Amino acid sequence: MAARRALGAAAQVEQGDLREHDFPRPCSVVVLLDVLLYLEDGDPARVIRKAADALEPGGLLLLREADAGSGFAFRLTQFSAWFDAATRGKFGQQPHCRSAEQWKEELVRHGFAVEAEPMSQGTPFANVLLVARKAAAK
Repeated sequence: MAARRALGAAAQVEQGDLREHDFPRPCSVVVLLDVLLYLEDGDPARVIRKAADALEPGGLLLLREADAGSGFAFRLTQFSAWFDAATRGKFGQQPHCRSAEQWKEELVRHGFAVEAEPMSQGTPFANVLLVARKAAAK
């Protein structure tokens, strides 16, 4: 697993189906890179809820997804996701993408303060990093 080789023992790395995964509790950071677009409708919100429930107050969710509001660059990103799915035998799988604003709204609904940062510099793609911090305990 590439993540284990890169991080060694410095982090806990698990592989599995996000829809069935229970994040360790409490955790300080959850990182989701380019995965929610592959889930069926309703599943991204469920995964975000599970991450929010597992994060300690002030915890951080780092979410990178395609920005469906980015015009032509998004079309290239969408084609890349379709091609990736096809090479894994998932012909016809349609990515479920949202604009950066729609992702931010979803994260705010789950109790996060969110900042969006573009992540496509030097590439033809339309990715956005959403830095979402869980509200601190009152």
